[in-house]
Amino acid sequence: QALGEREAMAAELYARARELQLANEQLRQAHARERKVAVTLQEAMLQSPALARHPNIAVRYLPAAKGLNVCGDWYDVMDLPGFGFAVGVGDVVGHGLEAAAVMGMLRSALSAAIRALREPGRAMDVLDLYTRAGEGALASTAVKAVIDTHRRHITYSSAGHPPPVLAHAD
Repeated sequence: QALGEREAMAAELYARARELQLANEQLRQAHARERKVAVTLQEAMLQSPALARHPNIAVRYLPAAKGLNVCGDWYDVMDLPGFGFAVGVGDVVGHGLEAAAVMGMLRSALSAAIRALREPGRAMDVLDLYTRAGEGALASTAVKAVIDTHRRHITYSSAGHPPPVLAHAD
């Protein structure tokens, strides 16, 4: 009888181990799908079409962690009719699909605000109101700068983010 109980227990343990292995594989596949969606979203949001029209602006995106680390970092360059362009950089705390989605919402909101208001400080005020309405957006930082190429003047506003750096080629 003891031998039969041991065989039954071994069979039960094997079945449970197999179920656990299958559940682990399903989780791995779900994580891989979420990562692919997040990477696709982040890469799409990091496209800045106006960047090609600004040969003096260089962008170098390096995630803080090694490997592919999808997160809420973003940048933006946009032309402003009549007097120059705007640049922005921001970071949403967190990783994965949620951080990438919040990043996309904040980047778009700040882009719209700066186009409408033309003043970085007022645009940040609008973004602050917007973040209060969104899940996961409160622990974010951003900086927006408007470069007036005619007057050779830069105005910027920062919401917890390090200030922009102007670096010359030399």
